[in-house]
Amino acid sequence: MSTIISTNLGAHNTGTFGPTRTDERQMQLVQSINQDPQFTAAPSCRYICIDGRSSRAEGQTNTLEHADPQVPGGLAVLGGAAAYMCGFRGKHIENVTQQTTLWTKAGYTVTVHGANGNQAGCAANADMRSVLANNAAHPERVIAPTQALLELAGMSATERTLRDLVMTGGQATKNEAFWGASAEDVAAAIVAAGGEYVDLLGEHREQSIRIDLAPVAARKVALTNALSDETEVQQFNVSLGQYAADYAEVASAQAMSANDQSRHLAAAVLYTVGLAKSLSNAHMPVFVATN
Repeated sequence: MSTIISTNLGAHNTGTFGPTRTDERQMQLVQSINQDPQFTAAPSCRYICIDGRSSRAEGQTNTLEHADPQVPGGLAVLGGAAAYMCGFRGKHIENVTQQTTLWTKAGYTVTVHGANGNQAGCAANADMRSVLANNAAHPERVIAPTQALLELAGMSATERTLRDLVMTGGQATKNEAFWGASAEDVAAAIVAAGGEYVDLLGEHREQSIRIDLAPVAARKVALTNALSDETEVQQFNVSLGQYAADYAEVASAQAMSANDQSRHLAAAVLYTVGLAKSLSNAHMPVFVATN
């Protein structure tokens, strides 16, 4: 059974997703579901976004034995954001195309999603520039939560390293030539490079965030709100431990140094935290599964 640590993202969340107020009954319900050993499964090689909504196809790819790991935007989008923070300088489309090629050649399925017919319906993709810029404008808001997560995961990064990554990502946002493509163009580029497009359905109803530090994948959750039997709630799942394990394997095959791998993973966590803070309200609870 997973050890669940209840925490939050700290102050200065700027989004709207999450409980309208702290509801102890709701939190007990969500935590009990997350404690269920059957809530996690062996990860597939098909990564999807942390978005709590589902597509028609997910019933075919998630089984009792396997679940799709989840990271912000999928492998190409998260990898692209981390690449900018690690010094990549080039157009957004070039960035995600390189990431898609890297992962598909290694045998992974790279997905990118829209929602309800809108190909720009992924915030991790559409808002990459603004999240990177906001992180650089307020580095203290993402550095502390990132350090805490890295320590729990058995990783480490100094405050100086994290600040350097944040500011490097911020510098990339100032070059207009990098950001001329729309979110639809970026999604199309990922598909053209071998990725898979997924259309998610319905409205956002995320009420919590789960971060797995072990190499597992959590199942998507649709719960009944304790305050209203008719209200379905969802959860943002982040498969951090599985991403770290898979990235280490893929990066090592590319002869990437241990230091560069460490910086990329730290950048990926910084982007995840920054995106989560931009989406979540002040009451959003976070459940960190440590094993």
